[in-house]
Amino acid sequence: MLIKQTRIINLSKLSYIDEGEVIRIAIDNLERFKDRVVEIGFKTPIKAGDTILPKTVGAVSNRNANGDYEIHRDQEKETCYRMIEWTYKQWAGRGKTVEVTDSTDKAYERYPRTFIPPQSVELTVIEKDKKLIIISPEITFNQENKDIIVHVVNLFLEIFGECRVLNNKNQVIKIPEVIKLNWEVLPKGKMPWKKRKIQIKNFINRAKGTNKDVVKKRLEEINKFEPDFTAIGNGGFNGYIIHGFIDKSLYVLESIYTNNATYVLENDWEFISKLTKGQILNNDLHKERIIHTKSWYKKINKLLNDIN
Repeated sequence: MLIKQTRIINLSKLSYIDEGEVIRIAIDNLERFKDRVVEIGFKTPIKAGDTILPKTVGAVSNRNANGDYEIHRDQEKETCYRMIEWTYKQWAGRGKTVEVTDSTDKAYERYPRTFIPPQSVELTVIEKDKKLIIISPEITFNQENKDIIVHVVNLFLEIFGECRVLNNKNQVIKIPEVIKLNWEVLPKGKMPWKKRKIQIKNFINRAKGTNKDVVKKRLEEINKFEPDFTAIGNGGFNGYIIHGFIDKSLYVLESIYTNNATYVLENDWEFISKLTKGQILNNDLHKERIIHTKSWYKKINKLLNDIN
């Protein structure tokens, strides 16, 4: 059945599906959507097995990739802080001053909020009837999965404007070897900041306003410790960058976004590169979470000095 509308709010369109049936949401004839497919993060030439967390193109894909917040407007506002770059003149003696740039915390008021982790639904390209199509992960059709089914259908509708439901009754779906495209690993090897910042210039430039200078300074600080490699996020990981310290199995995840944090992960790169965004941001999987405030420099230096 073809669903072609803006969004759904319940499972009434799928009432013909039996309880307990395993389904996938899909679009067929990928050629019709080749521009949109590239826009959400797939690389050309597109091939079977390519898998990605889709880049944000609207509200549904944003929740899917970045999560959401429940804002508690019934509670008193709280004081929060964000890092800003502050440039000022400092007395240097003998009637002279020098221009100094420092980081400081800017206070602001907001209602308390609770973070809702992203659903992190990834899309995979497969070949069916000699054509490339995009499918979702398998979902069991039942009331317990109602919210995720509605979410995935709306994700496809937001990105492609339509979708189909494939079931496991009459349609055999063969999944090829999955090739995740969520990270682009830059040429490996230790690199001075002068060269590294050229490599990641486009990444830094995606930061907004005054946050751009703050991001650049944080990345320069991490680069002092000579990571073995750097990987830039693609698709729904857009705006994230990982620095890998292989010998210590330590990976530092940084972001261009304000009101965020630096996540320090362990394990190994192959394992981490296969994680969903929701898993990476989960408290149970990261070693440490360093909030973006002025104390960030002290904490990141302690962490990275300890591994050298």
